[in-house]
Amino acid sequence: MSNFWDLRCRTCSATCDLDWNNGGDQIQQLIPLLPDIARMRPVENLLSDRRVDFAFPFGLLQFAERHHSHDLTAIDQYGVEHGGCIHHYSCACCKSRMLCQLARGHEGECGPFPGGGES
Repeated sequence: MSNFWDLRCRTCSATCDLDWNNGGDQIQQLIPLLPDIARMRPVENLLSDRRVDFAFPFGLLQFAERHHSHDLTAIDQYGVEHGGCIHHYSCACCKSRMLCQLARGHEGECGPFPGGGES
């Protein structure tokens, strides 16, 4: 089954628009490399000046330059962060159906972040 994944900055709420099919694990592996990718602009410019076909996925270099030091995670098309619970719960206040914010395989009932605060 297809599930498209993106790179999300929790600090800024920005996404990279990668849309990698079943790519959550690969995006998580990419996150520690973003500081190195952010330093690749001169290499990309040099190679493109020489008409060498070298390019990162669209927007990745720019995203890395802006967000490499922020809190990053992979997020799927349904809003589930990598390693997150895939179930929903009913909000105690408004009874809305909400995506559980706890880790996958957590103990107890689904709900908001630990400590009761929504984030």
